[in-house]
Order: sequence, then C-alpha cells, then structure tokens
Amino acid sequence: MKSQLLWVLNNDPWCFDDNLLVLQRWEKGMTATSVTFSLLPTWVQVWGLPLDLINEEAGWKIGKGFGHIVEVDNKNFSSD
Repeated sequence: MKSQLLWVLNNDPWCFDDNLLVLQRWEKGMTATSVTFSLLPTWVQVWGLPLDLINEEAGWKIGKGFGHIVEVDNKNFSSD
C-alpha cells in the first residue's frame, strides 16, 4: 500500500540484523552508482555525562559536534 511505503520512507533510518539500512525511493533511470545519500538523521544517546551536563543546553552543544541537530529529547531533564 502506498501509505505503508510512505511510512517506511518517512520513518528512517532502519536497522536490520545490526546493520544500518537506508532507503531511497526508486526513480526511472536510477542505478546503484547514481544513488547518493547526503543526510541521515540518526538518534544519538550519550552515556556517562557528569550530572551538571545532563540538561537540554548541553544536549544542543554536544549535538552540534555531530552536525545538524533536528531535536534534543528533553523528557529526562526535568527534576520533577
């Protein structure tokens, strides 16, 4: 179904058998050597940070070291 295809393409990256699986929709005339991937959104989790660096600001600063940041998950930063 087209809706399932779009869901798979829009919710990447995927991991299969502990390997990264990156998909691109096929277009007429496309060959294996003509396919390029210039951006791959990836979730990164950083372990072992000092307690004073477990905050959203530090998340943005650390994330900038990886490149373009889409989002910093701040659900676990609250002190409630």
